[in-house]
Amino acid sequence: MERRPGELITYYDGATGERVGLTAPELGRWSAATAALLTGECGLRPGSRAGVLLPPHWQTAVVLLGAWAAGLEVSFRGWSTAGLSDTGLSDTGLSDTGLSDTGLSDTGLSDTGLSDTGLSDTGRADDEQPEGRSIDDGLTGGGSADGRQPEDRPAGGGPVLEVTFVEARRVGSWLDDVPRARHQFVLGAAAHGVPDDYRDFLPAARAHLGAGAPVERVADEAAAVPDGTTFGEYGAVAAAVAQSRGIARGDRVLIETDASEEPLIWLLAPLTAGASIVLGANLDRSQREELMIVEGVTRLF
Repeated sequence: MERRPGELITYYDGATGERVGLTAPELGRWSAATAALLTGECGLRPGSRAGVLLPPHWQTAVVLLGAWAAGLEVSFRGWSTAGLSDTGLSDTGLSDTGLSDTGLSDTGLSDTGLSDTGLSDTGRADDEQPEGRSIDDGLTGGGSADGRQPEDRPAGGGPVLEVTFVEARRVGSWLDDVPRARHQFVLGAAAHGVPDDYRDFLPAARAHLGAGAPVERVADEAAAVPDGTTFGEYGAVAAAVAQSRGIARGDRVLIETDASEEPLIWLLAPLTAGASIVLGANLDRSQREELMIVEGVTRLF
């Protein structure tokens, strides 16, 4: 393991020894490439809907930030919650955040490339309290807010999905009901192969590296998920989560991937606080202790 200065997100797998670290400019470039893939190649637009069925991973961060930069409404469902009821933000105990100006611009990333993803300034006023919603609401029922009825609507009455990003091992698994979409991307294809009707995300996004960020910035009031929760609301709740865990600017936070699959926890909360992220997968005690030393971890989530 070797840490580079300035890494904003680091992924380490204790089972395979895989380690990938991205600085803020690198994460920004990959996110912009993902946004370009979605808008330029797939023809999606703000308000289009994406389904993300991925574990905590640096590539998942790229997918989420890129999709949100493009103005997409993102539904998320982790492996552990597949087929189960959604957890809901109410489970965090943050019914009253009482926070203002809690945007991603407060992370201090304005000069690092992440501001170019179009996700800055996502704060909201103190009196706008988020309801008990989860980022996976769009995959557990409801319907299209604009009444669209295409032929590929999921059988369960869920929302119309223009694009899905799915972990390869989940495709075709009896443990999961993977929704279909017009555009389908798979991650983790190196180990599991690319299923029929899917594209390998990594080379597809790599082809757009160097693309500029979306010209139109995402408004605070725009919906981040199909249930209408806004970018401002998620920014505020993420800041409250970080504050409740004592995460501060400059911290380097270790988050074990099996502890929480909710992006609000492992991605947005640390970034909003101005902290960097170390995602640890398949860690035993000795690996955890070594990782904390080598990566300069200041706080456990």
